[in-house]
Amino acid sequence: CRMYLQVTTLSDIVDGNGKTVTRSALKGEIDTTRPKHYFFPKQSRPYAKAWTLWRSAIKKCYKVRHGNIANSLGYWKDGERDQWKWFYQSDNNHLYQRFGCIWKLYKRSNRRGRLGKKPKFRYAQNAMSLPRGSRRATVCQVNRTVVTLTGFFREGQGPEQQPIQVGSELLVDTQYTTPTAEVALIQAIRESRAKIVSDGSFQKEAESGTASWILAADEDDTNLEVGRLVTPGEPDLHCSHRAELSGMLGSVLRVNQLCNLYDITEGRIEYGCDGDASIGIAQQVFEITKTERKHFDLIKAIHDAIRISSLTWKFRHVKGHQDDEFEYEELDIWGKL
Repeated sequence: CRMYLQVTTLSDIVDGNGKTVTRSALKGEIDTTRPKHYFFPKQSRPYAKAWTLWRSAIKKCYKVRHGNIANSLGYWKDGERDQWKWFYQSDNNHLYQRFGCIWKLYKRSNRRGRLGKKPKFRYAQNAMSLPRGSRRATVCQVNRTVVTLTGFFREGQGPEQQPIQVGSELLVDTQYTTPTAEVALIQAIRESRAKIVSDGSFQKEAESGTASWILAADEDDTNLEVGRLVTPGEPDLHCSHRAELSGMLGSVLRVNQLCNLYDITEGRIEYGCDGDASIGIAQQVFEITKTERKHFDLIKAIHDAIRISSLTWKFRHVKGHQDDEFEYEELDIWGKL
């Protein structure tokens, strides 16, 4: 199917917005509106069963919901303009098609109101040049003179959710509470006395999550390292559980980073949080994390980070907000953290 469609990367089968799988890719139709960067061998059209498998693979691999992929593409670099066929000019709301040495100009069929999600444009006239500020666009051909604008390069367009790789720079900020904290914590990790706790927070109004963790040396609540991060993901993916998972991932990645930095090759560390579900996930062992599983990106990253860690991880549940019931001095080190 891929050879027949003459596509190579995910960007070849999604719209210009980086989120939506094109109708032509799902229906098995060659998209003639985009340039081809390779010479493909001749491939006859696959049978219906092959297209069913093709659509199923796309939906599972990229977690497609209502036509949108979960991990939207990142920055669309506005390069390779010499080969691109379609451009959108937002100033005059015109669409331009490269046609040899000239340009075909398309105007909106309905010029009233907002641009909308997929506005239709109709061929109007030829143009001698492409206006400055025009941006690469993707279209769907309706007929010889009418196309639908499906997406275009936007100023500041960037990734909303990136697949998380082990060792990626997920950390936002870390700091030590005392000048001697770093030495004390590294020694505690070497001697298997280190403890680390994390917690996540979900802001429903902002549709975002954050998390933080505290790394401590045994019963010492003075020499600490505090880390913070912003939970990755699109707005509709965020919840309190995802925030908890991001805090766990940040904790493991940070400890792995310290072990690599200070050449710590063995030992144990104990991790605590108030989320039973997160602890259960960390203790599970999967060779394959299914993409239809909610928050699969974080779960897979956590499993990989624990697997490659030079330390043995022990997990425990810590009741949250214990200082609401007891005085701080009455709490054990887990409650204080």
